[in-house]
Amino acid sequence: PASPPPPQTRSPRSGAEAVATQSALGHSTSAAQEQAGQSVAETTTWEVVLCKHGHEEKLGLVFGPEIGPCRKITEVKPGGAVARFNEEYPNRAVRSGDVLVAVNSKRTADAVQQEMASFAYMRAETECRLQIARDVQITPVVEEETSPVFPGSIWTADLCKERDGEKLGMLVAESSSGAGFTVHSIQPTGSVSRWNSAHPKHMIRAGDEVLSVNGKTRPDDGMEEMKAFSQGRQCKLMMRRGIGVVTQQKKWAVTVLKENHEDRLGLTLDNDFTDDGKYQVRKVRNGMLVAQWNEAHPEAAVWGGDVVESVNGMTAVHSIEQEMTCFRDMRAGTQCILEISRP
Repeated sequence: PASPPPPQTRSPRSGAEAVATQSALGHSTSAAQEQAGQSVAETTTWEVVLCKHGHEEKLGLVFGPEIGPCRKITEVKPGGAVARFNEEYPNRAVRSGDVLVAVNSKRTADAVQQEMASFAYMRAETECRLQIARDVQITPVVEEETSPVFPGSIWTADLCKERDGEKLGMLVAESSSGAGFTVHSIQPTGSVSRWNSAHPKHMIRAGDEVLSVNGKTRPDDGMEEMKAFSQGRQCKLMMRRGIGVVTQQKKWAVTVLKENHEDRLGLTLDNDFTDDGKYQVRKVRNGMLVAQWNEAHPEAAVWGGDVVESVNGMTAVHSIEQEMTCFRDMRAGTQCILEISRP
């Protein structure tokens, strides 16, 4: 195919821009390509500079199964930043079969993955630079897990049920940042526990963040995807290593004070009761009283999967529901005491 033409002078703040450069690589390979075991034929590479138009905009690239720093593009999704670039610059468009070589000058597999994931959470006007190559042959290789993940690292965990009825075995709570979930604990049985045994250098542990579930980044959608796993679906988690404080207590009290009439507890309870007929916390809603308690008392935070044993001393399920409903209508200065337990 013809090489992309020289770029026009244009500020990346006013739209997407590509800078085309030719690079006769012949049979030589870069250090990153040698590490991935990939052979590179003579090709043309060029840089695509994207400027994020809105907070929700994503890159919109789908990749093949090849492992390594160079990723073969299989689809450019409509509505993403790359698709918008293609509309503005059709003669320099990124297309299926092209290869992503680097993102923001990062070339290693982990760094490229992290840069792409970070773009989804960046504010509008964020700039992202992709180095694209055409006519590159990639030989799939098996990548050994030689590098453990460190705080801030992003990796993917592909989970698959081993038997009918198997669950993820992971308790999570909605992240205070609003981006995904924070892992509270890993249960000894379940798909996550099996993943950890098979991938000791990429274990999922308490305090880590779940950025997406099967590509879904909204907390409500992610929760539905995790629940659907027990019905026979596979589950792909994008994880980020965190440094979290997770309580080791089995039962404790949470006391919140209503400072304004509009204040709410901010607890969403699961309609499915525990085996002994008690309410289980499904979600702690950001900005509300229990979430504020969590920020002030990380050693006694309430997480998804915790059990509400009592509210203001009331232990019966209908009484707990009534106490929580009444609290919503109480005047400022009203106190509410929750007794929480952790399975």
